[in-house]
Amino acid sequence: RKGILNNALTLLVFAKFRCLWTPINLILLNISLSDVLVCVFGTPFSFAASLCGRWLIGELGCKWYGFANSLFGIVSLVSLSVLSYERYSTVLHSSQVDVSDFRKAWLCVGGTWLYSLLWTLPPFLGWSSYGPEGPGTTCSVQWHLRSPTSVSYVLCLFIFCLILP
Repeated sequence: RKGILNNALTLLVFAKFRCLWTPINLILLNISLSDVLVCVFGTPFSFAASLCGRWLIGELGCKWYGFANSLFGIVSLVSLSVLSYERYSTVLHSSQVDVSDFRKAWLCVGGTWLYSLLWTLPPFLGWSSYGPEGPGTTCSVQWHLRSPTSVSYVLCLFIFCLILP
């Protein structure tokens, strides 16, 4: 509950006070947006499933849940990396930083979504799959499968979405 309230409040404050719209804050907004989307499209389903002890919205819902939570989670992780790099660059080259470069910020925001889609769509195309995990109350990438395609996907996901960013 706090996740959606805090992030929704952040989005509302930024919507109301346009003076807060700076390039670096667009990246912060992107993080808040992806976190709100996790709260809206993920938490209610896993919470209800946990209460009932089983997944409730079928196979297609499981695939959607796994995809959506992976997508939004990777967007947040990559956005945090972009934010860290931006802050690092600002400290290192403070005299050369253009704090009004909205084009670069929008490219970074769009890039986080495209990068995340690049890594979350493959299970729909046959490179691994989304399905139930653990006790069957949540869904995700099928980490436990040992086929070469599943192992290679999980390895690439780990390297390119957790280690490199």
